[in-house]
Amino acid sequence: MPLLSNKVITEVLYWVTRKKWLVISFLLSIILFYLPSPEGLLPEGHRTLIIVLTVIILIISESIPLPAIAILILIMEVILGVDTADGVASSFMNDAVFFIMGSLMLAVSIVHQGLDKRLALGII
Repeated sequence: MPLLSNKVITEVLYWVTRKKWLVISFLLSIILFYLPSPEGLLPEGHRTLIIVLTVIILIISESIPLPAIAILILIMEVILGVDTADGVASSFMNDAVFFIMGSLMLAVSIVHQGLDKRLALGII
């Protein structure tokens, strides 16, 4: 009896070919992490560049959804030691973030209630 069936091997190979850029981006980030930082660049800056490169590859390849990439950025900042978890969380406690969040919530409620159509018809 084989250890892995053909179905399991097929599913794994399908996932790898479908998500190959995800695997490539993580392997590239691991390789870059162990390379020395360029002269004049702080280790935090080097790690931030690794995150940016990984995110660019993931966005272009669309191997995972964009909301997952956004969460991945936060996780990678903490794992790679760019900032602490409290520091990453506090960077979102900003007036601009709350303004945009409030604007989006207001827009969703206006569309949900149909007020956008009423306003458009009133203007016409």
